[in-house]
Amino acid sequence: MTDNADSFAVPTDFEQPCPEFLGTAINTLFDRAAERWSARIAIKEFRHHWTYRELQQHVDRVASLLAQAGAADQDRPVVLWLPNGASVIAAMLATLKAGGFYVVIDPRYPVERNSAILNNSEAGWVITEPVLTRLKSAVRHALGRAPRS
Repeated sequence: MTDNADSFAVPTDFEQPCPEFLGTAINTLFDRAAERWSARIAIKEFRHHWTYRELQQHVDRVASLLAQAGAADQDRPVVLWLPNGASVIAAMLATLKAGGFYVVIDPRYPVERNSAILNNSEAGWVITEPVLTRLKSAVRHALGRAPRS
């Protein structure tokens, strides 16, 4: 393992767990990283990048909204209907931080598959991007019910 100020301990023996991470939620580990490296780039995609501070602020805003909506008090998941990238990572962290759980729907998959996933999940909430709203509306109409957005 390496032990310098600029990195977490990285295990070299992947069959043995890293004891300092055992029992620690991923969103807690992320918060620790954000405190430590707030100005560093956390996610780079295309021409945009998010620093740890920016990502943590976004995660905290979404987690707060989910917590206020009662996402942790339900036995229904938050559906993350987002393309791969920074948005889905932020939504995953926010959902976990709010005490909820999630199901990911990839918008690239066929509508029938996504409709089945949404219907079977009995989602309480859907996190999506504005560009996907029309597709989400079509699926809600096909299901005859409207999960909260």
